[in-house]
Amino acid sequence: MHKDLQEILVSSAELEAGVKKLGERISRDYAGRCVTLVGVLKGCVLFMSDLAKNITLDTRMDFMMLSSYSGTHSTGVVRILLDRELRRRFAEAGVRRAAALDMAAQARELIDTLAPLLPTPELVERAA
Repeated sequence: MHKDLQEILVSSAELEAGVKKLGERISRDYAGRCVTLVGVLKGCVLFMSDLAKNITLDTRMDFMMLSSYSGTHSTGVVRILLDRELRRRFAEAGVRRAAALDMAAQARELIDTLAPLLPTPELVERAA
């Protein structure tokens, strides 16, 4: 175990199995279609890479950059800093608002699925 960690909450094998299962589900649910994975920079890169490896469909990756900070203080308002290219690609692909909302709902479902695997602030604080 890494010397800075008190305990490992999710083993690498459990994490890999979860990503594989998610990739299989996406492949099944979107069979015959090209999938565009959209991640929030910078923390998504390794996860999206692993996920894309487990999807058996044509896959594209796009990224968004979000911020709620002005200087060193949060404004409480999230601004999308990088999405013009994403909007253009969705428009070219004919992605309609309903499809975009469906993707957003699936992203929320993914977050809900992964949330129990993520450390809570209390656990992070305790491990520090």
